[in-house]
Amino acid sequence: MFDKITQSLSQLEEVKETVFSSPEGVVLGQGGKGYPEETAALAVFVAQMASKVGEKLQLGKFEKGSFHGSGRRMLIYDMEGNYLGLSLKPEASLSLVEDRVEAGMGGKERR
Repeated sequence: MFDKITQSLSQLEEVKETVFSSPEGVVLGQGGKGYPEETAALAVFVAQMASKVGEKLQLGKFEKGSFHGSGRRMLIYDMEGNYLGLSLKPEASLSLVEDRVEAGMGGKERR
């Protein structure tokens, strides 16, 4: 199941790599080319830190977020306790990728 999701999402033009991981950073599924363990670790770290900040500020449960660093762009989703991390190409439109991912997962595209 995890590989099917990650393989499908890695076919998006703007996506370099997708990783589905456990809260401990164990890679459950992967697609595309890259370093899945590194991508999983970054996705888990960002999601867990955002969750802690959200709890402290009473913002609610973490659902999705993005990471922009020197040479790295990611989109991260909480998937019922596991994490989906998408490593994006530098020129990718974050909004466009979000729309495509969410539409592909059965959600509605933002307008």
